Amino acid sequence: MSDISELLLVERFDADRGWFDFEVEKQDDGSEVHYAAKRFGLLRDDVSTGMDQLPAERILELIAAFKQKSLVVDNEAQTKLRVAGRQILYQQLAEAYAFGLACFSSIYNREHLTTVLSQHDLGKQAKALTSTGSYNKWNAITALLYGRWINTDTDTPIADGGHESIANRAYRRDRSAEKYGCVLAALEGSKVRVPDVVDFITTAKFKSSEDGTVSGGILALEMHYRQWAAKQAAKRAKKPTPRQIARRQQDRANAVAKAENPANDDVFEFAKPAQLPKAVEFGRITFKVLGDKLFVVGVDGWEQAKYDEFVIAKGRKILAREAEIQAGIDAKREEVKESAGAVLVNLRYDEEFADLLADGADVEEVTAAFKATVADMKAKRLQKQTEHLEQFADPIPD
Repeated sequence: MSDISELLLVERFDADRGWFDFEVEKQDDGSEVHYAAKRFGLLRDDVSTGMDQLPAERILELIAAFKQKSLVVDNEAQTKLRVAGRQILYQQLAEAYAFGLACFSSIYNREHLTTVLSQHDLGKQAKALTSTGSYNKWNAITALLYGRWINTDTDTPIADGGHESIANRAYRRDRSAEKYGCVLAALEGSKVRVPDVVDFITTAKFKSSEDGTVSGGILALEMHYRQWAAKQAAKRAKKPTPRQIARRQQDRANAVAKAENPANDDVFEFAKPAQLPKAVEFGRITFKVLGDKLFVVGVDGWEQAKYDEFVIAKGRKILAREAEIQAGIDAKREEVKESAGAVLVNLRYDEEFADLLADGADVEEVTAAFKATVADMKAKRLQKQTEHLEQFADPIPD
């Protein structure tokens, strides 16, 4: 696999229950169990939202169940039913996709997922999930679901659950399954819901721009992803000049300062609630007002990148609005000057009229005042010129 697979960039930890169609199974006691992926036991409750979490222990249970109830069964079925092999694989990828979406459904799951990755000697993937750089998060999912423990003394597979008793062991990723990381990323990038995965892969097409070759299925989605990732990598390779970097940084800083300004009506602060997890540094709350208090019913944790994106966008809107208002003031100012038929050279008067306009004064009233001021200045100047000339005038003979 090309290293380009390590560059991907689909947004992390942002899925929700809308990606699923839940299957309901009634129990003997009358209760109901809601499944997100029934075959390996993925529950609706595993697709956490807001502050709910998917613990590391549960992630490990789901990985083991996927390998035992999906991989083993599918491998046997594909051996017997070669014609239906593709559809079996596509359904398996839909289940892998469902597992990944559950892991990514809440930002709080990131810590648990990185713990599981570290336990499987997948430190590179664990570190990448917490970095600010670009990374295909689905590589972590395929590494967990399609890898296996190996006894390094005998170079033989270790039965599921038996690796802890063997000192010389290593977890090996299934290199042939790494392309599935591209496929899963392409599915998420196209906002494909879990129940639509099989049909989406079945009908996927990709036409090579080099030789016109048309690919389908898994290969088509892999090529779509790689093409997109290559374009993103090319964009990042075009390094901006130091001046451009400084200007962008200053623009971002200006926007953040404007958005976070306490003078804004929607900016305020209060003490951090004790029940808010320590790991939460950014996010959005859902609340209603009860008397003189805020009643909070939900907190959606954000990564800093998402917070920065939101704040910068907000700040830029405020700056754009201020620029629009200032442009209007400048236009009125020029309108007054043009209506008065003169350019005021006395900057003190010029600033006074600009202040009036900024305070919302009527343009016609300001124009009239401007004209009166100019006329008064002209009259005074003419009077002074007349008085000066009279000093040198000859007496008028009788």
